[in-house]
Amino acid sequence: MKEIKFFTQALLRFMGITIVLIIFALLVYLFALFSYAEQHDNYSNPSYALRLVKSDGLFDLSKETQSFLRHNNIGLLVLDGDGNCLSSFEAPQELVRDYSALEVASFSRWYLKDYPVFSYIVDDKLLVFIYPKDSYTKFSTLYMQVSDFNFLLALPLIILAALFIILFVSYYASKHAINKEITPITKSIIKLSDNQSVELDEKGQLKHIKAALNKTSQNLEQAKLQRNSWLRGISHDLRTPLALISAYTQKLSDELPEHKSLKVIESNTQSITRILDGLNMVYRLESGEGIAKVSKIDLEALLRDMSIALLNSIDRDFTIEFVHFERLSIDGDKNLIERAIRNVLLNSIYHNDQVAIKISLTKSGKSACVTIEDNGGISKEKLEEIDSSDYLNNHANFGISILKRIVALHEGTLELSYNNPGLCTKLFFNLSER
Repeated sequence: MKEIKFFTQALLRFMGITIVLIIFALLVYLFALFSYAEQHDNYSNPSYALRLVKSDGLFDLSKETQSFLRHNNIGLLVLDGDGNCLSSFEAPQELVRDYSALEVASFSRWYLKDYPVFSYIVDDKLLVFIYPKDSYTKFSTLYMQVSDFNFLLALPLIILAALFIILFVSYYASKHAINKEITPITKSIIKLSDNQSVELDEKGQLKHIKAALNKTSQNLEQAKLQRNSWLRGISHDLRTPLALISAYTQKLSDELPEHKSLKVIESNTQSITRILDGLNMVYRLESGEGIAKVSKIDLEALLRDMSIALLNSIDRDFTIEFVHFERLSIDGDKNLIERAIRNVLLNSIYHNDQVAIKISLTKSGKSACVTIEDNGGISKEKLEEIDSSDYLNNHANFGISILKRIVALHEGTLELSYNNPGLCTKLFFNLSER
C-alpha cells in the first residue's frame, strides 16, 4: 500500500542518513589519524633528531643540527655503557652528570627530573634527547600481545559491522511495528469508503486514530439506519395513497375510457411507484444486505418468462425478439438477477416509442452473456453521461444505478455501447459450476 510505502521510505531515508553519517565520521577519524601521523613525523620528532645526530656523528654536531636542537629546545646527553656522561648539548645543567644503571633504566621508561626524555643506543653509546617539561606525555603500558594488537586493529571494523546490523534490525523491527499499526487503519479506511462498518482494537501507539475510525463507523451506521428507517416510513406512507389513486383511476378508466387524462394519471402513479421501488433497492444494496439466497438460475427460462410477462402487462407499443439462445445457468440471487434484467428492458420500453428489443443469450469464455439491444433514440453523448456520478445519483436514473450494483454484487461485468441507433447492453455472469 502507498501509505506503508511512505513510512518504509521514511525509514530507509533515516537509515541512509545514519549510514552516511557513520561513513563521514569514519572518514573524519581516518583523516585525523593520518594528520596526526604526519604531524608526528615533523622536525621536532625524536626520530628526526636522532637521524640528524647520527648523520653528523655523536660528538661533532653540525651547525644545522645545533640550530635544530636550539630552535626546538631539545637537549642532548651522550652516555657510555656505564652511565658516564661523555658529552652534552643544550641540556639543563642539573642533568649533565653521570648516571647509575638503575637511573638509566628508570628515565628510559619514565621521565628525568620531570623532563620527558627519549633514549637510543647508537654504537654502544646511549643518546638521551631531553624535551621541555609538559611537551610530551609518556605511558607505562606501551606493550601488548600480538593477538591483542590485532584485535584492536579489527575493533573499528567489528564496531562498524555491529552498527550496520543494529541499523538493519532496527529498520525491520520498525517496519514491522509500523505495518502492524498502519495496515488495520488503512484497511478500515478502505472499508469505510466502500460503505462497510469497521471495528478496530483501540490499542497501540495510534489508538486515538483507531478510536476515531470506530466512532466514524458507528456514526455512519447510525446515519444509515436512520436513513433507511426514514425511507421505509416514507415509502409506506406513499404506497397507500398511491394504491388508492391507482385503483380509482383504473375504475374511472373502465367507466370513462374516452378520458386520456386518466391514463396519464395512471402512468405517473406507476412512475412514482417505480421510483420508490428503486430507492428501496438502492439503499438495500448500499446497506450490505446483498444476496439473500444463492441458487442455480436457468437464464433462458428466466429471460423468456420475463419477456412474456412484460408483453402481457405493459400497455405500450414495443416488441421483443429472441435472436439466439443457449442453455446456460448461473449461480446467484434470482430476484436480483431478474430485477437487473428487468431494469434494462423497462428502460428501453419506457424511454422510447415503438421500440424493438432483441435479446440473445450466448456463452463467452467462462461467462454467460445476456445481450439486450434496442433501436431507441439514445445519443452517444447521453451514453457517455451514464457512467458519471451525477447521472447515477439522479433519482430518475435508479435503473442504471441498481443494475451496476447488482452486476458487481454477482462479480459480473456490464458493458454499454451505442447500437446505431439505440443502446446495446451486455451483462456477463460467471457460469454455474454445479
